[in-house]
Amino acid sequence: MTSSAIWNSNHPLLRLGRLSMWGGLLILVVLLATLFGRPPTGGGERAEGAPSVLPSGLGRTMPPDVLWGAYVGWEPTDMEEFEEQVGRNTDMEMVFAHFGNDPDFPLQYSPTIRDRQKTMVLFWEALNYDRDPMHQPEYSFDAVLRGDFDAYFRRFSLDAKAYGGPVVLVPYSEMNGNWFPWGGTVGGNTPEKYITAYRHLHSFFRDVPNVKFGWVVNARDVPNVERNHFENFYPGDTYVDYVGVDGFDVGGDEAQSFDQLFGDALTRLRTFKKPIWIFSMGTASNPYKPLWMTEALTVELYRHPEVKGWLWFNTNKEHDWRVDENSATLEAFQSALGVQIVSSTQSEE
Repeated sequence: MTSSAIWNSNHPLLRLGRLSMWGGLLILVVLLATLFGRPPTGGGERAEGAPSVLPSGLGRTMPPDVLWGAYVGWEPTDMEEFEEQVGRNTDMEMVFAHFGNDPDFPLQYSPTIRDRQKTMVLFWEALNYDRDPMHQPEYSFDAVLRGDFDAYFRRFSLDAKAYGGPVVLVPYSEMNGNWFPWGGTVGGNTPEKYITAYRHLHSFFRDVPNVKFGWVVNARDVPNVERNHFENFYPGDTYVDYVGVDGFDVGGDEAQSFDQLFGDALTRLRTFKKPIWIFSMGTASNPYKPLWMTEALTVELYRHPEVKGWLWFNTNKEHDWRVDENSATLEAFQSALGVQIVSSTQSEE
């Protein structure tokens, strides 16, 4: 299924080369250990959120009608390398722009996203990443509502229209967290200011039919207080085309299965009756990482048919989220995508 169907209804990756038989053996070891309840976690005990049983869907692939994509780096050519690595083309690609640094609409992706009939998923962030993000009042909701950025918004929307390809634009994501300056409990922010600023920004795209809006929450309300529950920040049906969630399994003592990570948020998002995507996900480096990916993509996505698309945050940032971290993780990801895996031994026969 191509990404164009939806309009009808910082870091280059390393090449790992061909997979060897050892990647398959490593996955087998992890699966057997997990089956007996003892995947290694450094202390000899299974982390609470680690997959504890062999998935019933092992051998299946991800649902065929679900769109998928990834963030793979800042260079337009990074996606081609990633697709060659995993053996399958994506439906969409995640990219970023910021009000401060890298402020322009990313027209440089036209050949690699638009011309290849993919959807651009564009996170548009109200900050300058070259500075302390929590001390930038010039990008605040108050500044936006004063009209300080109207000329910038107008130029950005015109460039998006000129781009012409399908775009899902995501402003002010993870507003129910406290790590971005637009977070609901940060500074003098309120749900009312968030909603008014979101709607104001949206108004510049009324005549840009190729741009749809994504409203993306964090999987957990941080802090988990009533005024910070993500439902309080919903801009309204008129201003949102897709709802979605970001979430990451950090492993270790804080390990979470897919359902522990996303289950509550997906249940709450269903109430909006909009198409749901997982806009960013990943699992950190851990011996059970191949099994986590297998369970998430070939079991849990079937249990959550409301999820119509997902994107993997494929980079080594806070943790190593990459699907190609090693041969075992890459092979598990390829299997979930339905890619036929050829070992080096087989290829030489």
